[in-house]
This record gives sequence, C-alpha cells and structure tokens, in this order.
Amino acid sequence: MPLNYSDLDSDWGTTAKLKQLIGVLHENGAKVVADIVINHAGNRSSWCDFNSYNFGKYGTFYPDASYICKTDEVNTTSSAGSCQGKATGAKDDGYGSDANFDGGRDWDHTNPEVQAMFNAYLKWLRNTIKIDGFRYDYCKGYHNSHINDYNKEANAYFSVMEYWDGNPDVLVSRLNDAEWNTTAFDFNMKYDAFNNGIAQDNYCALKGVGLQGKGKSRYAVTFLDNHDTFQRDNSEFCGLGNSMNNPGKVLQCYAYLLSMPGIPCVFFPHWVSFKDEIKAMINARYKTKVHSESAVSDECGNGYYKATVTGKNGEIRVLIGPKSGYDNTPAGYRLAVKGDNFGVYYKLIEERNDKDQPDIKLYTVSFMDWDNQLIAQQVVEEGQAALAPENPTRRGYTFVGWDKDFSNVTEDLVVTALYEKIPLKDYTLLFTSGADDSEIDAYSVQFYLPEPPVIPGFVFLKWIVVGGDFDDKVVFQAVYHANEPSSAPEVYTNPANPAQKLIRNGNVYILRDDKVFTVTGQKVR
Repeated sequence: MPLNYSDLDSDWGTTAKLKQLIGVLHENGAKVVADIVINHAGNRSSWCDFNSYNFGKYGTFYPDASYICKTDEVNTTSSAGSCQGKATGAKDDGYGSDANFDGGRDWDHTNPEVQAMFNAYLKWLRNTIKIDGFRYDYCKGYHNSHINDYNKEANAYFSVMEYWDGNPDVLVSRLNDAEWNTTAFDFNMKYDAFNNGIAQDNYCALKGVGLQGKGKSRYAVTFLDNHDTFQRDNSEFCGLGNSMNNPGKVLQCYAYLLSMPGIPCVFFPHWVSFKDEIKAMINARYKTKVHSESAVSDECGNGYYKATVTGKNGEIRVLIGPKSGYDNTPAGYRLAVKGDNFGVYYKLIEERNDKDQPDIKLYTVSFMDWDNQLIAQQVVEEGQAALAPENPTRRGYTFVGWDKDFSNVTEDLVVTALYEKIPLKDYTLLFTSGADDSEIDAYSVQFYLPEPPVIPGFVFLKWIVVGGDFDDKVVFQAVYHANEPSSAPEVYTNPANPAQKLIRNGNVYILRDDKVFTVTGQKVR
C-alpha cells in the first residue's frame, strides 16, 4: 500500500542505493520496471489525509478528500470517523463491481489534479530515478485509457497492466481501452494452459491459448505464478501450496512459455529452484531469436503436445507430455534441455552464432568516494571503458575528477573521487538595534554557507543569525516559504527527517532542527 509516492526509502535500502542499483543494471544492458500502484493509497492519520508528494522539478502535491472517488467506502462507513462523507471526487471509472478497492482510498483519475500528480510521479520515476517502465497494479480499479495517457506523458519504454481476468476477450477489450499502448499479463494462459492444462495432464489445452490464440501475442506477458498467487491463493499452479511439490510440471510450463511468442516472465522462486533448466531454455530462445510474434506450428493429442516455433535465426522444437517423444532429439536439432516429460530442442540458421566464442575477460570497476563509500560499480569487458557515475558531492569541497584512468580497463580497478576544498569567503555580519536599524556591532568572518535541508513543499529563502556567544561563534537558522501558503500548517514536520520542523513566523517558516549551523570568525570592532 503506497503511503508516500516520493519516498523510496524502504527496508531494502535508501533511494540513493536504489539509484545506484539501477545504474549498475543499465550499465549491464538491463531495463528496470517498477510496480506502480496508482489505483489507491493509504493515509497518514485519518481516512482522508495524505502525505505531500515532492517530485522535485515536476512539482509537489498536497492531495485531500477532493482527490478521492465519491464511491469510495470513506463516504459510507462509520469507520471513516470524521472523514465520512468528505470524498467529493467523481464516481469511480473502473470496471464493474471490482472498481472500488476497499483496502485504501481510490483516486479519481478523471480529476485533472490527480492526473497532474501521477504524470509528475511517473516522469520523476523515469527521468530522476531512471526507471524504464511500469507494471500497473490493480487495473480493474480505473479505466485503462488512463494507462495510455500516463505512458505517453512519461514516455515509458515498456509497461504491463495487471488486469486479473482469465477471459482472453476481456483482456483484448482492456488493451483496446489503453489504445494498445501497453502489454497485459496473460491470465488466460496461466489458467487454461497451466492450471487446467499441464497440471491436469490435458496437453491439448496448450493449443491456441491466451492472447496468442487471439492473434495478440505481441501484447502478452506470459507467466506461471506471481506474488499474488504463489502460496497465497487457490490460483497457484497445482493448487495452493503445491506448485513446488511438482517440479516436473513446473518445468513443463516453462518449456512452453519460454518457447512460445509473447513476453515471458520468470517467477523468481522458480528461477532460484530451477536456474540451470530455465537458463538453458532462455539460451535457446536467445540463440534462435524467437520473439513476441513468432509463428507457431503445433499439434496435440492424448498425452502429448508438440510445437515448432520459428525465430529470426532458427527454430525451437518443444515436446511436452509422456507421449510427445520428448526424450528423442529431432533430426537436425540439438538439445537445449530435457526432463520429466518435456524436451526443448533448437536449430540455427547461422550456425556461427552458436559456436564457442573466445573467452571474454571481465573486470570490476568500483567507484569510491573520499570516505571509502561505494558510489557505483560495473562490470567491463577487457579493453573497454567504464562509464563514470554522476559526479559525487562533498560539503565544503568541489569534485575535480577521479584518481585513475578507466578508459581502457585491463584489470579490476578501484577508482576514488578527488576533491578540492572550497576557499572560505569573507563576510561581514551586521547586528542592529531593530528599532531604527542603527548598527550596534559587526563581525568579519570567513566561512562557506552549508546547503540548506530540502523540505517537501517549501522553498529555501535565506539564512538568518539567531544566536551564538558573539565572540567566536554565530548560530544560523534557515528561513523557508511555503509553496501553498493558504494550506500550509502552523508547524510542519519533514517526513523525511522528523527532527526537522518548520514553525510559521508571519509569512515565512523558521527551521527548528536538532542540528545547528555555526560559523566562526573574529570581531573587528
């Protein structure tokens, strides 16, 4: 349940570590897809108050009850307390009885302010966090035309919608609602081919199934199980809690979905348990260049399913079932992998693509900060250049480069950031009586002002002197202005750092922090 869309810190690590991980994945040719929950959200202290969402240059948002669909249960249940009846958004524009999600507040996606908020969110993920694509959660909860709108605004590299329905005609209809600007999880293949097919030894259920059977395999993300079905739901393959007790059947399913057109998705627990077999299937798909729209020629009968799938550089021959002949290599093919009642074989058009390649030497380049903290790490082929991360920062210093050349990597490298200290600046601090602004004291000091804390929803204005012993120390506090003064509270606690509180003082806010900022100097008179 999302509580703060702009706070990506979690039990898995900080936002900085997440961005570092994404950088390493990009450097190694991978794309990153984020789970996007925009149908509903949780609240702070009541059913109708939300955190503010700070998406940097894309804006800060302060959602309230007007953002909630009027059909949300907040308007009808006494459990909502003082929030009951306050949601003033439009009627939920999702699908049927599943439109309302009763575990959180449902956003009104017809509201231009809600649309602007999620456009900002997705652009922030794409351009600041460097996420490539989106997995849209609970797509029954809002009209799928919004997915098209959000994808276009954020320029998504890829997206997939979770519309949980086993009817392929419904999936086609929802993809049409999104103007075919997304893919969809192929629940029909999961139910008909796997749960009701392979699990029941009904191998003819594999023929013409899912979005492939509707001529829409290009838009199908095929899968066996996911986090919602695995050990949590009766939809789990072979029944609740039973899939891992049937490894032979699990691999029969992967032999099918990794050979077929569509965009296959491997469930992580299956990858951990069956890595060698699944890797061999992926390798056959990669070598033959089978793709999301590959042609299939297949047949089935009692105890068998046989298919030939044509890629851009060859064919995969997949044989499933005890009567499929899975144990015998077809003429002209070579074995990828075989097991309990399945076999995957392949042949190539360009055989040179499958010959042993010369060993490629790989080296690790680690970029370290001045305090020996890892900034980024990447694997580089021998003789190639490493890609430097974004320039690091250090308070009071200017980054000037790296201590080693990494343009031609021939060994493991540890590259450390280099800095030069920023020269201190001369300032004169004047202290006045306040009544007539007559000068009563002055200091001549040298210092650099620190970077002010970032407070969501507020803009830093200036530093002010608030104390010190006026002999060798001066204490500063930061002054801020609210982005939305009319709705800003008297006291605002920074959700990213509860020790930081902004206290209203007239038209501005003064930062109260456990940390004070001091400079030292020498009195000149």
